[in-house]
Amino acid sequence: MKRITITDIARSLNLSRNTVSKVLNGSSTVSEETAIKVIKKAIELGYPKLKPELIEKVRSARENKKVAILIKAALSEFWIDIINGISNELGKYGYSLFYNYISDEDEENLVIPLNIANHEVDGLIVLSVFEDEYMKKIKEYKLPTVYYDAPLNADLEDLQGDVIFTECEASVYKLTKILIEKGLTPIGFIGDINYCKSIYERWLGFVKALKDSGLDVQKEYCIVEHVPFRYYVQEEVDRGLERMKKYPRAFVCANDDIAIFAMRYLKEKGYKIPQDIAIVGFDNLKRSVLVDPPLTTVNIDKEAVGRRLAQAIVRRIENNTPIFETVRLSTQIIIRSSC
Repeated sequence: MKRITITDIARSLNLSRNTVSKVLNGSSTVSEETAIKVIKKAIELGYPKLKPELIEKVRSARENKKVAILIKAALSEFWIDIINGISNELGKYGYSLFYNYISDEDEENLVIPLNIANHEVDGLIVLSVFEDEYMKKIKEYKLPTVYYDAPLNADLEDLQGDVIFTECEASVYKLTKILIEKGLTPIGFIGDINYCKSIYERWLGFVKALKDSGLDVQKEYCIVEHVPFRYYVQEEVDRGLERMKKYPRAFVCANDDIAIFAMRYLKEKGYKIPQDIAIVGFDNLKRSVLVDPPLTTVNIDKEAVGRRLAQAIVRRIENNTPIFETVRLSTQIIIRSSC
């Protein structure tokens, strides 16, 4: 990643390098309005040498802004890490953060949180994938909005907000190729591929790896149909595995939760992991190293995701630009002994 310099800040604001340098060195010879603009831009671009007192200068010059999070999943480890990243980053800008848990009933009945309905927040971070009707209702409030992931068939332009994804297809492609090169075939896939774009992209990476290796997707080894809880509960994974007449040599799972559920079920049935069936996941949850054997997975820097979501919503609130961004954050494969 390119290191941000004073020249970059000056160019983005159409100011002289000397003016920006004065502000960043705490000079009082630059107008307050210009100084605030420079510090904001330095924060936005990630200038590495920004003094704490300059960040505080921006905080004191700004009325406190409020951002709401919308989420319908339980507060799992995955979401807590992302929300911590959001909270810590928003704190740098002097923003307040509100957490809204949306139950299935709230979503079905189009119940909107009061802090949104009463226009008490300045922006919205949508962490879960909601049904179309619920999102249409939310969009009526015309809040600056940033999404983490999106529904499978969503038109990103129609979302009218920035969308942050983590890279999925290439990492699952590489992970599946590793299994193939180890001779761990046939390979199955477990995940609700109709749920959201990120899960579907993981499926695409799996399919492409097989085809590029001259192998067919064997549907009898794949559990991919839509289910109410998207295989995020043990019972749904169990039912999918119970229906299989025989098992593949390996499973690629859409996330670590699914992989751990599959490992638990198969071990209870007497299968050894990875001697009989290898299993890989996605997300690198903390408990992925606590299971036996430790789970091969794809790491998402969840706090970095949260920070990027926070930066995006601040940009949307403060700049009010009609141009929306789609961002993909990198991931890393972590090989452990489950394969």
